[in-house]
Amino acid sequence: MDTVSNVIIAGSEPFCNRLYDLIDDIIPGVEQISYARKAELLFAELKEKNYQLLFVQEGFIKPPLSGKELNKIKTTSPALKIIFFASGKKTGDIKEADFVLPAQFSKKELAGILLKREPPPVSANEAARKIILDALKDGFTIHQLQIFNGIASNKSNKEIGDDIALDGRTVEDYRPGLFKAAGVESIFDLTLYALNRGWIDKDGNKFLDDKLLKEFVKKKIK
Repeated sequence: MDTVSNVIIAGSEPFCNRLYDLIDDIIPGVEQISYARKAELLFAELKEKNYQLLFVQEGFIKPPLSGKELNKIKTTSPALKIIFFASGKKTGDIKEADFVLPAQFSKKELAGILLKREPPPVSANEAARKIILDALKDGFTIHQLQIFNGIASNKSNKEIGDDIALDGRTVEDYRPGLFKAAGVESIFDLTLYALNRGWIDKDGNKFLDDKLLKEFVKKKIK
């Protein structure tokens, strides 16, 4: 967030004025700070301009306008960060917010968000390794994960066995342990479990890296 240029504030006049002064003090040089007094105008403004930060006062966005509209905006503008100020009254809750601050926030709290540096991107290899390590912590074995990959690829027990140097009957013996570790009883529930854990995506692409799994096998982690 070090190169913020366009900011929009949605809320009451006192809220907007206070934020304006603080933002200008914390990150001087912001090119444009806009205001929205009505939710309808906010969504129209977001669609037309490329904002990087949106500050929303709780209660500003109310039904029928809701977080769904903001979710659509975020889909088309992934760089937009939403900071939501909550009073604790549970009104106008925005689940799409990237950060949440109390309504009576301090300058230090706001600066902590505005000056927050994004962590360096994680490589695909590191991400894949983390998924496998997390699965091992959850009690799965490497062979179970390899068998899951085969199941996700619609392979038979024999085909899976050929890939991981096991016979088909041994693969069949491993399957109950895989289902038990996931706490499921059907392929459908196993698929949902895998989606929630990042093993596959909604299109069925698998992220349990076969080469990494084989590396773990060589290290005798089965």
